[in-house]
Parts: sequence; structure tokens; C-alpha cells
Amino acid sequence: MPTAPRLIRAGALEVWHTGSAAPAAFGKHTHDAMVISANLSGGESLWLDGRRFEAGPGDVTLYMPGQVQASQAIGQQPWEFVTLYAPLPWLEGALHAPLRGAVPVAAHPQTLPAFIRLAHARREADVTEAALLLLDALTPLLEVGAAPPSRRAPHLERVKARLRAFEQPPPSLEALADLAGLSPTGLVRAFRRETGLPPLAWALDQRLIEARHRLRGPEPIASLALALGFADQAHFTRAFRRAVGVPPGAYRKALIG
Repeated sequence: MPTAPRLIRAGALEVWHTGSAAPAAFGKHTHDAMVISANLSGGESLWLDGRRFEAGPGDVTLYMPGQVQASQAIGQQPWEFVTLYAPLPWLEGALHAPLRGAVPVAAHPQTLPAFIRLAHARREADVTEAALLLLDALTPLLEVGAAPPSRRAPHLERVKARLRAFEQPPPSLEALADLAGLSPTGLVRAFRRETGLPPLAWALDQRLIEARHRLRGPEPIASLALALGFADQAHFTRAFRRAVGVPPGAYRKALIG
């Protein structure tokens, strides 16, 4: 049966619970928090940083911040899932250790009670308690410990900073290549190696991440779309729905807390 989308905010945490009787799909996108999800019914075919997986009913999926992901429902069966979005600082504070990675897909039934509690939580305290119980059950799937030194390329960081400025109009690929000191082809190759997406696709993803944050406030959707560089509200709605699964208005309406 369809489950109306619900987005629950609890301090730094968010929970997204939804389901559909119709086939659903999510295009390539990233999140700025860790994604901890479980299929309560149905299953999905996943694409994660160039690798393919399948997750069935009850399976857990774990994505680190910035990992490029896409998914679609398997077959015609209803698909219901609940997702916890947890920022790394919150996770590492709860774990008392740096988080380096996670098993992307696993059958881990010990987590199901905590996911069900998250799906039905209404109060901030309930979400936090269920999230901590979930994190404890997930420990075998997490890789903790000091991460190796970052090797981010300064010339690509300059490009990212400019794209995150959401300039109007957006900079061209040629302008970004000049900023990086590369040819356009060289920039696309280097940028894809580091982020998993070419520069202009990454820029769109960053605008959609910013849109999810700003939809929590009262800003009119049409104004938000123009501020983030979309041609109009219809353009924004199409892009948002491909990545999030619902249009911006439904995402805002789903917000609780």
C-alpha cells in the first residue's frame, strides 16, 4: 500500500519514511549526511560509485556522505523504506571514533526494530533514541578509525567553491577549466575521478542538496528555484523529483518537526 512521505527532523538528524505501490526510481545524486536505510517491503536495484547491488526486503543500505548513488524498485512490487540521515559529526560523536566507511548493502535483521521505531517516531527524543539503538546494532557494518590524510586537489577545490556559490548565470565548463588550469576534457576526467560526477552534474547535485535544506523554511518555491540557478520552477521540480522521488512541494509538506 502507498505510504505518504514523512520527513521528521530531530536536531541534526532527519528521518524519511515513504512507500509506493508504483515503481519508483531515483537518479544519480549524493547527500551531505550519511544515509542509513532499510527496505520495510519490496526491494531495489542500486548503483553506488560505479558498483551495482540489489537490496531485498529487510536489507540495510549504508552510503557515506558524498557517495554517488541511484536506485530503482525491483519489479512491480510495492516498495516501502525508511531512511536516517545522520551528519558525520553526530555519528562520530556517538561512536567516539572517526567513521571511515561502511558495508553498502547487508541483510542485518538486528536493525529492523530500530528502523520500525524510526518509521513511527513523532518526537525528537524518540528519533534520537531509535537512532542510537540503530547505530549500536550497525556496529559490525561500520569501519571506524583514523582516516588516511586527504588528497584533495587544490585546483579542483577552487572549481567546487565556485560551483557552490550558485552564480547567476552558472559558469561555463570552459571558465571552470581555466580556473583549474586544465582543458575542458581534462577537467571533466579529473573531476569525475574525485567526485564520481562531471562538474556540471556535480553542480546540479549541490543545488539540489541546498534546495532540500532551504525547503525546510518558508521561502517560496519559485524564488528558491531562481536563486539556485534553475530556469524556472518547472525545471527545478523535474530535477528535484528525479533525485528525491517527490516534487518540492510534497517534500515540504512531508516535513514534521
